[in-house]
Amino acid sequence: MRAANDTEWNVDKDRIFVTDISDFTEKSAIKRYRADQLPHIASDYSEAGFTVLIVPADSEVLTSFSRGVQSYNGVFNSSLLG
Repeated sequence: MRAANDTEWNVDKDRIFVTDISDFTEKSAIKRYRADQLPHIASDYSEAGFTVLIVPADSEVLTSFSRGVQSYNGVFNSSLLG
């Protein structure tokens, strides 16, 4: 696989690569959302924190998020990564 700048990427479908950020966080939580719950994701934001959202490719959840995120109340009040 090659990136847009023609850099070769190594793809490994048998492993997950992780960056440990535990030195920078005080607490964490894992939550699952259905597509119809995503508009309320901001209600689960931590004060002065950030949210990492992992969405399956080619899924109803991704389609719903992509189409509706601009209208989600408070979604841009905190850092949302994903």
